[in-house]
Amino acid sequence: MKKTLFFLVMLIAVALHANERPAAQRVVLNAQQPEDLTFTTSEAYRIINATLGGVQGNGLPRNVAEVPDCNHVGYVYEHIRMVHDAFLDKYVFEFRICRDIDLDVDVRSVDLPPFQSCFRIRATDRQRNEIKTDMHSPRHLRGYSGDTVRYKWQFWLPADFVQPTNNFTHIYQVKPVGTNDAQPIFALTVRQGGTIIVRYNSDNTSAFSILGHIGEYYRGRWIEVDHWMVVGENGWSRMTITDVESGFEIHRHDEAMLTLRPGNTFIRPKWGIYRSLAAQSQLRNETARFANFVIEFGTPQDDEEPPPSRIQEQNLFENFVVVQPHGSADIILSGTPKFSGRYQIELISMTGVVLRSTPYFLQPGFPQEILVCGRGLPSGTYLIRISTAVGQNIHRVVLP
Repeated sequence: MKKTLFFLVMLIAVALHANERPAAQRVVLNAQQPEDLTFTTSEAYRIINATLGGVQGNGLPRNVAEVPDCNHVGYVYEHIRMVHDAFLDKYVFEFRICRDIDLDVDVRSVDLPPFQSCFRIRATDRQRNEIKTDMHSPRHLRGYSGDTVRYKWQFWLPADFVQPTNNFTHIYQVKPVGTNDAQPIFALTVRQGGTIIVRYNSDNTSAFSILGHIGEYYRGRWIEVDHWMVVGENGWSRMTITDVESGFEIHRHDEAMLTLRPGNTFIRPKWGIYRSLAAQSQLRNETARFANFVIEFGTPQDDEEPPPSRIQEQNLFENFVVVQPHGSADIILSGTPKFSGRYQIELISMTGVVLRSTPYFLQPGFPQEILVCGRGLPSGTYLIRISTAVGQNIHRVVLP
């Protein structure tokens, strides 16, 4: 009896110690030049697992790559590869998804690549190629109530990437663990036409709040996401989304909000391609690239008072289109305003310089055609920013 009691006390002590708040730590995950360019050696998975997965009892890393390699029967097909990116001039992780083969596969954390057989198919109506942290990851890679965490990374989607349906395609999720955890709390979701939506879900229902919209501007460009959170029911979320080349800030939200639901134990990040197959025939084989992952626990921002909420991005017009007459530097913004009041229309260079700025006072329900003059400016890529008291939109244009 004494031995049993001693053993139980020791287990409780170990469990409590495991969730003690560790010192501030910073984890970096980067790809490297692969030794074998046939992509049959699981090099990318080994780097990911060694960084994010923690260690098994046998000293090997745990697996945190949810990849559908085992769906490709009879040959090795690695869904995460390390390839050289010309713009960043470094090796990055390239995630691939195959429309007609891949499903949502359950890969156990104790199994290591190559994944030649499936442990279990979780779902056939969706497909998943993601990396994550989980309950087996080191303590400083899990966000418990009261913790301060930061997830920072860069992503790239092809210039011709267009989501043809309004079914979900997530490239980033903040997932809770425990009860009440079916839906992510935060997600970056690509929607029909290619728009990325910053989504938020405080109560685990199917209805998400929209924190921001990112138009087609991001496609074919490296984009950096910096997401800082105070974890808890009375938490804080600060996210900035920035164009890497120009440094232009595409989205920011910064406000008090729930970041851990009642019943949740901790939060964890996920990155990759997770999409619905509800309209499978309209999809295609797809790729996405990720680079420069940084996870910080207990960052120096712990003692910094979060600044007040800033302007949010959202759709400001119904049926909005940007029209550029052939051969002309004129830009016509066409659509029906959704809100009443002042609309500031700006033409901005890729370095962030405001070149044109005009206010318009608009009423909802009345279609508008607004002319933005680009004449006299050098040929190249520019941004159109539309700002109101309730939000803003950003669109990319190319002047001849």
